[in-house]
Parts: sequence; C-alpha cells; structure tokens
Amino acid sequence: MPHPFDALPKRLWDASASSARYAVSHYADADDQVLIRAALSLGHAAEQLIMACLATIDTALLADGKIATSRYALSKGNATGALNIHTLRTTTWGEGYSVLRQVDPKLGEPHDIKFVMETRNAAAHIAMVDSADLAEAVVKLAHTVGLLHGLLPGFVEDDYWGPTHLPVVTGLRDARADKVKLELDAKLLAATEYSASLFPAMSEADRETVLITMEARKPTRTVSGRDGDVWERHPCPACNRSGYLHYALEHQDDHEEIPEYDSDGHVEGVYVEVSVEWIPLAFECPVCNLDLDEDEVVLVDGIDAFIAEDKVVLDRDEMRAYYGYDEACEFERWR
Repeated sequence: MPHPFDALPKRLWDASASSARYAVSHYADADDQVLIRAALSLGHAAEQLIMACLATIDTALLADGKIATSRYALSKGNATGALNIHTLRTTTWGEGYSVLRQVDPKLGEPHDIKFVMETRNAAAHIAMVDSADLAEAVVKLAHTVGLLHGLLPGFVEDDYWGPTHLPVVTGLRDARADKVKLELDAKLLAATEYSASLFPAMSEADRETVLITMEARKPTRTVSGRDGDVWERHPCPACNRSGYLHYALEHQDDHEEIPEYDSDGHVEGVYVEVSVEWIPLAFECPVCNLDLDEDEVVLVDGIDAFIAEDKVVLDRDEMRAYYGYDEACEFERWR
C-alpha cells in the first residue's frame, strides 16, 4: 500500500520547478519588486529541489537531525502521514546538500547554490537585488538543476523547465560553458607566463634542480567523494611540470560476492569486489600555482572520468554503507 509520503518528492519537485520558471521569466525585469520576487524564487527552487532529492532517498532525511519528533514524523514509521507543520523542523539546504554529496560526489562543493542562496538572502532580509548578481544566480541555478536531476531518476529535467523555458535555460547554460572556457584559458595563460618568469638568472641545470624541488611539494587541496578521494600525478596543462589531479572515487553497482574456502573446501568467509569510477574534481600545480575547479578541469584535454581496470575489495563498513550487505547473512548463504 502506498505511503502518504510517497507523494512528497513530486510535490517538492513541482514546487521547485514553478519557482525556477518564475525566476527565469523575470530575472531581467525592470521592476525592482519583480526582481526581489525572482531572487526569492531562485532560493525556493534550489532548496526545494534539494529536498526533493532527499525525499526520493528517504523522507526522514528531510527532518532536522537534532529533533527526534521531526525525524519520526517524517519517517515511514509515521504510518498516517499526518504532519503538524507548526512544530515540524526540517533540515537546512546546506546539511541536505552534504548528504547528497555522500550519494553523488560529482556534485562537488556547493559554490553555485551558495551564490543563489546569498542572492536570495539579500532580497529576503534587506530587499536588495543586484541585477548582474541575479542574472548570474539564474545561470548557476540552471547548472545546479542539471546536476541534481542525476539524483532524481523518476523525473525528467526537460519537464522541470517545460517547453517554453527550456530554450532559454539551454542558452544560459551555453553561455556559462563559454564563460568557464574563457576563464580556464585566462588561468592557463597566467600560469604559463608565471612559470616562464621563474629564476631567469639561473643556469638551466640549477633552474631544473629548483623546479624539481618545487614539484615535490605536497598537494594543499582537499576534495571529498562518496567513497573516498585520491590524487595522482599529472602533467600541468600550463607549465608541463608535474602537478596533482584530484579524483573522487565512486563505487559502481557491479558488486560480486566471492567465497573463500579453507583447506577442507568449506566456506570460511565471503568478500565483495566492485568496480570504481575515478571522477576528476580539481587540479593544482605546485610550480606555476595553477588551480582548477571541477568545471574547469574537465575541459582540459586528457582529463576524463574513467572506470579502473581492476576491481577493489570492499571492507566491512563499505559493504554495510553502500549495499546494505550483511556479511554474517551472506556467509550463511554460502555454507
């Protein structure tokens, strides 16, 4: 039997889409009051879409984690689905986004949503909106909507915008991509010029010695992924010295159970192997100081996501966390 909360993801998704469409339609209006409403709608759209993603995973994730009554009220243990909206306390968009990053590390840091929320807050608290900021916030919302729909398998992103708004949003995204590429080119140029200016008075041999020492400096960035994060050495696209390419690691759904046998042929344990996808999230060069975020690093030739050739063995915590895998139960099944 369907639970009353089963409709919550769609309700939140619809509300978010309505707010997003209003913002797209009115962000360039000449009336200050309309711009304020557009900025407020941007914030509503972003927050409600985050909540729709959480509700799709588990409606209990919508609750403020510190309020036990709210956690119960939004759980499926509340069989009636009745909610007292005056006493209910929900999670914040920031806490919700942190949960979603555990599910999908490709979301990256919430820079875009933070900008949207700052634009919303200025409109909400002091009734001020900068038209240039609002236009940029709309572009950032459009990008975020695309990312979050990866966590909404039952919903179609084109339907979110609708046939009248989708062409405008597509144009906004294209403009964003062009802007990111221009910024990447500028960063590469600046880093190239900087590296060329290093130690001009040194002999070539001495200069090479110093550059090797600079290359050996440890990475300073910290990135996080659902299953972990790593960095690998990678040639810098600006100075061609050795830099650090940061990846998030994401376990795939192709887990395979492999029994271990003792000398008598009896199963004494079961381990699980899975494939891992490496997702590029950032790049830093200790020599020319090039620093690229996720939007930029994926535009660099030769840097792509990839599935590792060899599978990895999950430890017990990973098995429980990502697959609900009960080792004792599976062991019995193999006996």
